[in-house]
Amino acid sequence: MVDGTLWLYYDKLDTTVRDVVRRIAVDISLGDGLSDLILYLSVIKQEVARTRQEVGELSDDPEDRPASFGIELGARLTALERNYQRLAQITGGR
Repeated sequence: MVDGTLWLYYDKLDTTVRDVVRRIAVDISLGDGLSDLILYLSVIKQEVARTRQEVGELSDDPEDRPASFGIELGARLTALERNYQRLAQITGGR
């Protein structure tokens, strides 16, 4: 079974590994593991919400963090949203 952590960091995986993870997820979605994939979607969605909140807090007190932190956090948010969309396509957006 493909672990949900792989989907949290799907964007960081090697292309070959991504293909394997995607293929396994497709197979799971066609079988009896769809509930696992939906759980993974939920975890990613929670992480997106947490990261969005953290991005929002950056504007509250920008002097406490280096400028690069905001850029990195924004990039991570974008990556998480893309990871979510990739998995949502496999599960049919459930």
